[in-house]
Amino acid sequence: MAPARTGALSRKIPNNAERDACGILDSMNTPMIPSAHSTHSSFHDSGSPATPPFENPVPVVELERVLKIYGEGETQVTALDSVSTSFTQGAFTAIMGPSGSGKSTMLHVLAGLDTPSSGEVFIEGQPITGLKDDQLTRLRRDRIGFVFQSFNLIPTLNARANIELPLKLAGRKADQYWLSHIVDILGLGARLHHLPSQLSGGQRQRVAIARALASKPAVIVADEPTGNLDSQSGNEVLSLLRNAVDHLGQSVIMVTHDQSAALKADRVLVMRDGQIRADLLAPTAAELTEAAR
Repeated sequence: MAPARTGALSRKIPNNAERDACGILDSMNTPMIPSAHSTHSSFHDSGSPATPPFENPVPVVELERVLKIYGEGETQVTALDSVSTSFTQGAFTAIMGPSGSGKSTMLHVLAGLDTPSSGEVFIEGQPITGLKDDQLTRLRRDRIGFVFQSFNLIPTLNARANIELPLKLAGRKADQYWLSHIVDILGLGARLHHLPSQLSGGQRQRVAIARALASKPAVIVADEPTGNLDSQSGNEVLSLLRNAVDHLGQSVIMVTHDQSAALKADRVLVMRDGQIRADLLAPTAAELTEAAR
């Protein structure tokens, strides 16, 4: 396989435990992972809608014959069973399925949080399955934005500091125009100096989304992003993810158990027994219900 296809913090930098909570470990001394799209040309700062993603599909993440097995012998479980698929740049994809279907394992593997037992994973054409731990850490921090159900904000840092944290850890200067743009889109302007404890659940998830967008990543992965929110806040978060795709050209891959949340996506993958059982473009509620049976 070819190697490639085509303001400031007012407090000290957090310790390793705090970095772990963000899902981004400091690896400032590791070499930069080359990116096939290092200019971040997929972002549209003007706020104009991006080109429809399936007209000229460009894969941002690819899985080829990915197998993931846990345990041995009688306790062996096949979480992913030779899965092959790709995720289009500038699209919103939802992954659904019952508990144990493999949906969360797929998200963890494609984001470099877990390694497949066999098969290949590519991000922007870069194979990641053979990368060393420090290289994977750097790639996750620089090219993948994470949005978790539990927010993973640092409680001692205000909203602005949490948003800028990945850039600080990378030793990169924040693009203040870009940050102002996403803060405005997410409606966080009046909350930047608030600690997480002073924010509602929906506002905390907005901060997490802003943090995910701050580094202009190749892809945002969202693991049950509405799971800890009431219905109104959950709908607001889904609308923000939708807006990130439609007006910022972002790519979003979201795991959810909620059918109504999945219907916000351009595409829905339905998982069962470690395999993709349905791959639906803009499904109706009836089509998704039928596929999920």
